[in-house]
Amino acid sequence: MKSILSVFTFLFTLPVCLPVSAELMGMVPGRSAYLATEPNLSVDVGANWYTNQLQWVGSRINFKPSPRVVTYLDVSVLGATGLETDNSRLADFLGAGYGGGIMFAVPDFFVAYDVAFYATYHSSVIDEFEFDPTSSGTAGTSAVRQSLQQSQWSAAFLLSPLDPLFESGTSWYSSLGFVSTSARTKAEASSSASSVDYQQKNGVAFGLGIFKPIRNGRLFAGFEWLVDNPLVGVGASYSIR
Repeated sequence: MKSILSVFTFLFTLPVCLPVSAELMGMVPGRSAYLATEPNLSVDVGANWYTNQLQWVGSRINFKPSPRVVTYLDVSVLGATGLETDNSRLADFLGAGYGGGIMFAVPDFFVAYDVAFYATYHSSVIDEFEFDPTSSGTAGTSAVRQSLQQSQWSAAFLLSPLDPLFESGTSWYSSLGFVSTSARTKAEASSSASSVDYQQKNGVAFGLGIFKPIRNGRLFAGFEWLVDNPLVGVGASYSIR
């Protein structure tokens, strides 16, 4: 208990003015911290908006190996527009990202709330949109392959009330954690390679959302406030068993 309180104190006292990035290729939690009611196997689908430059749609497969543990895998299709590359050129990118995480129930924390801890990791290497490796550059030079390379890890606490807001089961959740993001664009030609680091950020992220149980699943929506821009996500979850 004391160790958990120490972690919370550490997170709250971090310099929250540090700009951090969104949960790249991931999804908002969209669930209760009471893991005992989670199905043994479920699938989530959703859409996420971070900035006008960065949006993605994704799916999340959830497994519950024990009543107090949930693991999940993420697969997303990410679109990025107008990102600066070598020589200040702007390029668009479209491709897949992958990741996953694990969530643990935290017992005996608050009287009126459930608490869980989760950690995630996501990464992607995405080629420039409509890149043609058979094309030639200006004056007969070789085509330049450009890629967007991203990785991110995060660790956070999830909190939700024991009692829902309404008789329909609609309730809310909040999250607080630490996020570390690294992203760059890389240009490769036959004789050279260069890269531009456009994002290397660490800091605190705060999230808030709602979810509503439906037949064989739930609907959810939420945001994560990341100092510079909010990540907004909506989705639905379907219980398989």
